[in-house]
Amino acid sequence: MQHDATLEQGSAGLEKDKPVEIISFWSPNVTISVINDQTVFSVNAIPPQLTPVLNVSTDRGTYNPIIYFNEFWDLSDDFVMINETTPRLPLTLTFQPLSLMRMLIMVQVCSPECAAIRG
Repeated sequence: MQHDATLEQGSAGLEKDKPVEIISFWSPNVTISVINDQTVFSVNAIPPQLTPVLNVSTDRGTYNPIIYFNEFWDLSDDFVMINETTPRLPLTLTFQPLSLMRMLIMVQVCSPECAAIRG
């Protein structure tokens, strides 16, 4: 995972010809959750919150299990700046089940940038 942040300067010190510096950050924690829910949704009656999450096969009327890349607790204090002096990047992978209700709450609370969902 890579997050880019722009080096911000005060408006008094900005120069129009000066290029904007992009700084890359690494998130050392990746939490992958399989949504543990036995609810069967009809293809025509999927709740609107789930439509971006479910990968529905319309010809068979089935959908794949939901895999959620949980970035809810990734705090900016935990990010590691990437530059020429960074020899190694730490990575912690966590696999855990998550209820459908809890995932929906996290998705609704998060901004679109942090709600990285893969269906």
